[in-house]
Amino acid sequence: MNEESAMTEEPQAEPEADTPWSTGDERVDEAVARLDDLDERDVDEHADVYDTIHGDLADVLDDAGSEES
Repeated sequence: MNEESAMTEEPQAEPEADTPWSTGDERVDEAVARLDDLDERDVDEHADVYDTIHGDLADVLDDAGSEES
């Protein structure tokens, strides 16, 4: 990111009260927040959760790339 684009970007959203962090992208925050559910799942289910999160994050990146084109 160059200095000019940094000045024209919209400010990042404030984190919600129950979320101690925010990336500024709601879709990324929702995907990463699903990691919190892993403690409640069997270890055998973790790979599926990671795969789903990875897919969701890849979709966000794909969308970001298409917006710049």
